[in-house]
Order: sequence, then structure tokens, then C-alpha cells
Amino acid sequence: MRRIILSSILLIAFCLLVTGCNETNKDSLNKDIKSNGEQVDLSKTQHKICKGSGHIDNNSQANMTYDIYYKNNVIYLLRSNQQIISTSEETLNTYEESFKGISEHYKGLEYYDTEIVKNETSVDYTITINYEKIDIDKLLDIEGEEDNIVENGKAKLDKWLTLSQKFGVKCEEAEDV
Repeated sequence: MRRIILSSILLIAFCLLVTGCNETNKDSLNKDIKSNGEQVDLSKTQHKICKGSGHIDNNSQANMTYDIYYKNNVIYLLRSNQQIISTSEETLNTYEESFKGISEHYKGLEYYDTEIVKNETSVDYTITINYEKIDIDKLLDIEGEEDNIVENGKAKLDKWLTLSQKFGVKCEEAEDV
């Protein structure tokens, strides 16, 4: 039980740090994304896909996928998916509750969309942050300014990449069609 709690805390910390804290992100190569109920025009952005994974215990694994839409080192939109796969219902319930707790902090913040989907073998936490339209000051009030990817009111790609590398996340340029 302690191992599950410790793993939950580490995953939550990772989520908050990397996302500015997705079923596996099926639309990774899709620029047809909605934020705050609105279609987002990402046609003039570049796109990176970043992935990481780790074992929680013998019966559980965490997979992370990040779609980053950016231009000139400025992130316009970040979609993250943290997926926990487990044969343990207790583990899935623990992570589902952890994700709900994280999501509660951002409730009411426009252009910060979250979705939690749980099934028999996994729980997915998808976050879409539209940095182009989000109220950065409100976001920083929630997250704090220390160890954040925001610089001069803009989410910076280089800061996100540096931070994510500490957690073993690997990125590559997407080949969008």
C-alpha cells in the first residue's frame, strides 16, 4: 500500500511539473483539437510527440504521451495523457482519485481541459492546455512560478523539454499529414 501511495505522489508531481501541474492519445497526429469547446487552429504550428513510461509495481505500468504544438519556442497547445495500466482495481481506483484531485485545482480555468476515463484495466488522465488563450496569471496562481515552463507570459518549449528529460521523456518531431 505504501508503494502505491508513493507511486501516486510521484506521478502526480511529475504531472504537475511537466504539464505545468487520452485512452492512449489516439489523435496524436491530428491537429483537429478542441479546447474549451472551440476548434483550435494549429495549422501554422510545429508538432512534437513525447513519450515516457515506467513500472509502478509488478502489476502496474504508467505511460505518458505529450503532443506539443509550438512555433518559435513558444508552446501554443499541450495535450498530455497519463495512462495507468494495472491488473489491480485498488491501484486503478487510487490513481483515478489522484487524477480527480489534481483536476479539481484547475476547475473553472478556461482553456485547461481535463478528462478522466477508467475501464477494467486502465485509467487515463488527459489534459489539454491552450497556452495561446489561457489566463497565464491564473494558471501560475494555481501552479506557482517556481519550476514552471512559463517565461514572460509564454510557455516555452525549451523549458518544457529540459524539465521532461529529467523524467526520461523522449521527444521527436511529428510527421503530421
